[in-house]
Amino acid sequence: MERFSECRHKMLAICAIPSMSLRCSLAVGFGAVLGLFALVLGFAIFGERSTVEDFNKLLSVDIKTAALSQKSVVAMMNARRYEKAFLMTYHEFGFEEAKSRYVTLVQANLADARQSLQEIRHLVSVPHSVSEVRLAVEGIDNYETAFVAVVKLHGQLGYIDTGLEGEFRDKARRMEALLTPVSERALLIDMLTIRRHEKDYLWRRRAIDIQAFQLALDQFKKHVSVEIKGERRKKLLALMDLYEMQFNEYIHINSQIEREKRRYLAAAQTIEPYLENMLAEAVAKSNATRNVILKRAVRTEKLIEGVGLVAIVLGILMAWMVSQRITAAIRRTITFAKSITAGDLRTRTYTGQDEFGVLGRSLNHMANALQEAIQAREDRATELQGINGILKNEIIARKQAEFEIRESNAALEQRVLSRTAALAKSEKLFRQLAELTSDWYWEQDANFCFVLIPNVLVTRSGAHIQNYVGRARWDMPTNLTAEQWAAHREILNAHQKFSDFEFQLLSDAINPQWLSVSGEPQFDAWGEFTGYQGTGKDISERKRIEESIKHLSLHDVLTGLPNRALLHDRLAQALTYAARYTHAVWIVFIDLDDFKIVNDTLGHKAGDKVLSLIAKRLQSAVRESDTVARLGGDEFVLVLAEHTHGDEILGAIERIMKKLRPPLMIGQEEITVGCSIGISSYPRDGIDADTLVDCADVAMYRAKQQGRNNIQFYEIQAKETARTKSGFRDVSDARRVV
Repeated sequence: MERFSECRHKMLAICAIPSMSLRCSLAVGFGAVLGLFALVLGFAIFGERSTVEDFNKLLSVDIKTAALSQKSVVAMMNARRYEKAFLMTYHEFGFEEAKSRYVTLVQANLADARQSLQEIRHLVSVPHSVSEVRLAVEGIDNYETAFVAVVKLHGQLGYIDTGLEGEFRDKARRMEALLTPVSERALLIDMLTIRRHEKDYLWRRRAIDIQAFQLALDQFKKHVSVEIKGERRKKLLALMDLYEMQFNEYIHINSQIEREKRRYLAAAQTIEPYLENMLAEAVAKSNATRNVILKRAVRTEKLIEGVGLVAIVLGILMAWMVSQRITAAIRRTITFAKSITAGDLRTRTYTGQDEFGVLGRSLNHMANALQEAIQAREDRATELQGINGILKNEIIARKQAEFEIRESNAALEQRVLSRTAALAKSEKLFRQLAELTSDWYWEQDANFCFVLIPNVLVTRSGAHIQNYVGRARWDMPTNLTAEQWAAHREILNAHQKFSDFEFQLLSDAINPQWLSVSGEPQFDAWGEFTGYQGTGKDISERKRIEESIKHLSLHDVLTGLPNRALLHDRLAQALTYAARYTHAVWIVFIDLDDFKIVNDTLGHKAGDKVLSLIAKRLQSAVRESDTVARLGGDEFVLVLAEHTHGDEILGAIERIMKKLRPPLMIGQEEITVGCSIGISSYPRDGIDADTLVDCADVAMYRAKQQGRNNIQFYEIQAKETARTKSGFRDVSDARRVV
């Protein structure tokens, strides 16, 4: 304890040296602290450099090897994903489109995986790892070779109208064209059976479908040899041989594809274990190196903490020494301040050479100045007593003037309140009158923002007033486009009058509201633009009536189907689209057989019910892109624009007949309705809507002549038959549609 006390007194003596300034003491203390922290920083930099060197070694080999292994695994996974995408979508996009999208991506990812493995081979030196890299590269090469072979084989197969599939489909269509539907119906059925087995194989790839196809083809050959003679039989047999040869070649290529698939799948299964093993080894090695670095970093951290603790202790000691010196000087200054406060202006303080000595001399000068100031204040007080008497008289006069001014202001304020009440009453009356009319009044400021909207608008629309006041008209939810608002804003920016500006207000009401507004610009006495004032009215009912009239003019009242006007409009659009993309459009004319009997026996209400049910069945039998229309009476017309081939239209007509075949329940009566169907097509029977509808009508009339409840395509008719349809042109040069 004695040694500690002696040491403390020596420190205090050092702190109290008057020749050393306070700034010098602080500089010495902070210099010692900074030196200690510089020592800590040196240890930290040394430890950091050592750790960075080890970490760079880790990054250059182990982590880079792990990253390359991960990259090769990801590239191989992407290649497998694009391989599956090609096999799943080449039928949807077409072979060339799918090849350009996915095959290139497969090869690019395989190239990335191969490049990553080559880089790993340069980094590793273990024989086992080098062998795994070599085997993985060989597996990738085998996988790529087999997959490219599968792609080429798929290109040979083609799809629908391309490759082998397109060729043998073309042979089948040519054979069908050589058959006569009426006299050679059995051969046509054999041909349809062959096509069905062909499609079953294309869809399912089963051996049983190949056998069924071969049996149907042999039977067709026998029937052709017996029933057809001459040159047509030779053509049919030649086409049949080509058809059979190309179909068998298609089957053979499918077998090759399966073998190549098994080959590249086997290669893929050998690649993945090598890649996963390399990745696991690289990760394990990098983790071991990371643990060594962490241990070294912990040792360096402990060393820095020890040196830092020593620096903190020395810093605290230096701060205590400087604070003792500052505390002694502050105590002397406080004693001086207390004496001055007590009124003893003769007190003087410490005047040494340090900063507090300078402060002491300044305080002594201040005490001298205070003594002189007190004497001067006493002299000034005597002088101010005389001036205060003069100011009192002036204050009395000013209070009298202020009282008179307040009385004048009160009278003026009463007049203003009276005038304001009269204006408010007048404005309230005006608004009440505006709300009682069908029109309503509105106001906008110079920025075209609403400052007044009547409550009647808010009530009718279901919206809230805060949604509109302070906002411009184009900030409201409306049905107008940006171009329409731009045109309206040009009128407003030009400060022009406008009238009957219509828009639909999409507020939170159940039904959107149509409004029509008119407005005039307003200017102040100096000609400055101040905003717009105008009126508006609700035109929702008028708009609803206009839409109803438009719908009735284009649709049948009974069935809700398009009428003749809307049918011609949609048919014209379909013909324009078909001309642009060169595909067929089919017009189906349907007339109900013996419909007059239903009206005569059950009444017109039952007949109307039958027509409504038939219309619903027709709509359910066609696609959304097709059109079903009623021309009048029991006549219906269908426009089928998405069926490109004759066999497709046959399938569509079969679906329609199947929908119409079940009996109808009208009350307690069960009614079976037959129909006669006539079919024409664009462009073979005509290129305009009227001609095509008339051709389908003629074909329907021929179906009725041949016993009703059957289907007839438009073909060459006698002039007398064609002219029985009023207004139809001579069709002696028409061509039959297959």
